[in-house]
Amino acid sequence: MRAVITVDGMGESEYRVTVHDGGSSSVYEVSVSPGDVARYAPGVRPERLVRASFEFLFARRSQDAIPRAFDLSALEQQFPEYAVVMSTWF
Repeated sequence: MRAVITVDGMGESEYRVTVHDGGSSSVYEVSVSPGDVARYAPGVRPERLVRASFEFLFARRSQDAIPRAFDLSALEQQFPEYAVVMSTWF
């Protein structure tokens, strides 16, 4: 079964991501600046970038290995290919 990812805004530049995977759920808080959106997915709503970023992460890490709170821009530091992959998704 594929995980269901729900992204909800929590205010300016803050998002709550809930991942339902089978019988369990995990919740994450992600900061996304307008500059992040402009850099990684110009013209795309931040929620869509966050969802795509979690799909990117799940292809590389287990759900338990993802920090419960992080800044989206940190992904490029951990995964140098992140910016290139995001540019091909949108």
